[in-house]
Amino acid sequence: MKLFNVLIILCFVAESYAQSNINLSGVVTSEEGELLMGVSVLVEGTQKGVVTDFDGKYAIKVAKGDVLNFSFLGFKLEKRIVSTTTTLNVTMIPSEEQLDEIVVTALGIKKEVKSLGYSVTEFDGDNMVKARETNPATTLTGKVAGLDIRTSTDFFQDPQISMRGGTPLIVIDGVPNPNADFYEISADDIENISVLKGATASALYGSLGRSGALLITTKRGGNKVTVEYNSSTQFQSGFLRSPEIQTVYGTGDAGEYVYVDGFEYSGYVWGPKLDQPANTESGYFETPQYNSPIDPITGQRIATPFVSKGKNNIDNFFRTGLLQTHNLSVTGGNEKGNFRVSASKSYQEAMVPNMDLDVYGFSVAGGYKLSDKFTVDASLNYGRQESENYPNLGYGSQSYLYSIMWMGANIDLREMRNYWEEGQEGFQQLQYNKQWFNNPWFMAYEYNQGWFRNTTLGQVNLNYQISDDLGFNVKSGFSPIVLEQHKRNLKVTSEVLTIIPMETILLTTNLISTSIQMQCCLIPKNSVRIFRSLLILVLEFVMQNTCNLVSTPMV
Repeated sequence: MKLFNVLIILCFVAESYAQSNINLSGVVTSEEGELLMGVSVLVEGTQKGVVTDFDGKYAIKVAKGDVLNFSFLGFKLEKRIVSTTTTLNVTMIPSEEQLDEIVVTALGIKKEVKSLGYSVTEFDGDNMVKARETNPATTLTGKVAGLDIRTSTDFFQDPQISMRGGTPLIVIDGVPNPNADFYEISADDIENISVLKGATASALYGSLGRSGALLITTKRGGNKVTVEYNSSTQFQSGFLRSPEIQTVYGTGDAGEYVYVDGFEYSGYVWGPKLDQPANTESGYFETPQYNSPIDPITGQRIATPFVSKGKNNIDNFFRTGLLQTHNLSVTGGNEKGNFRVSASKSYQEAMVPNMDLDVYGFSVAGGYKLSDKFTVDASLNYGRQESENYPNLGYGSQSYLYSIMWMGANIDLREMRNYWEEGQEGFQQLQYNKQWFNNPWFMAYEYNQGWFRNTTLGQVNLNYQISDDLGFNVKSGFSPIVLEQHKRNLKVTSEVLTIIPMETILLTTNLISTSIQMQCCLIPKNSVRIFRSLLILVLEFVMQNTCNLVSTPMV
């Protein structure tokens, strides 16, 4: 009897094992019977899966009751429940939503992805709002294959954008703008960005588009009136990594430090060892320094302790950065047309004291259906960038970090906060070394250069659809840029500092772009004469309005 019970149990175990290890195989095809290679076959809820081979075949070990997901680009997801059978063939149905995906291509033409013969990647503008950056271009980092975005940690610096070894052309609402930067347009106004790669994709832009193009499409109105307000606040707490500076030895060279007649001659940080015990009133080695008190009798500086009180000069100078953005937009529309009005402001406070940036933006866009076949679309975007203290970058005495890095740990930067030499206010900066370096506080509050940039982006697009197979449109755009820089030049000699009066530089550039494009699959025999007449009328209208726009004086 016991032996019989054991045999029964073994039978149940064998059957259960067989059901949990089914060698399932099959073929995946399309509705037309085409064998589909590369179809993903995944057991739902697990990481277990295979891919169909060149003949559309697959083989996988599964258990009864498992759910298999069959997925392939351009087709609907197919699910099958595993039974006891060892063969399972699947027919996949095309997904109309994926096949009919629309993207913006060269000259603002909208096409289905399946009809393109070149690579194009579209990036949704909503992603730029969800995770805001100081510059919208930074959001593209790592999102598009072949597009390299090199961000800069420096304040108010455009990221370097390259694609396949060259600089891509920036196109805003169909208007090419080689001088554009992403600071000129608010992230809240961007509908999407299409990235065109290669010469084929950007051939219509000529040599400007030889390295591809970034096509920015701004938002338009909807079918009802909507008021939207977005705001965000971010903080920049400090550097991810800062240079290591030795704090064992102080200012000087070869173990010696000499400060004579207001000058420290070496400019190095390999002087005497800091915090050395000595038989002095302070208990440490003492020597005359740049801020030592002066003996009223001898007129010489009195020795002070040579200690490491400036170990945290970087943290004591830089502050917490701030980025605030605000955007208010009103949209509306009906079956005849639509509109969108947007105003934005962003404020960025740099980690460097007394350095900030204001960016203002105003845009208006709309479209109207003049008739069943004739539509017009126009947009105007105005932006202004303001900074009273544009940053000095690079390696040299005009860089903040440069001056701090060469500052020995015996120098406490906080003691130089009152940056004028006593008795020489407005003339001579207070500095421990008047030959090689500047006082960072003096640089922040006195050596200022302003940056004021006005940009206007505008376009008018006229579209006439002669038939379902033939249509044409004419687009005219303009992009004047006015850049104004103010700079205070400081002349430093071995003994004195002279402030030269303010200089003003005014740079103005204008870009006017007019493009004509035809979209047609079939040209009826009697349409050539009609097309020619309409083209002449539209060209006259566009050129007349373009001249009026360009001749309007800029404020």
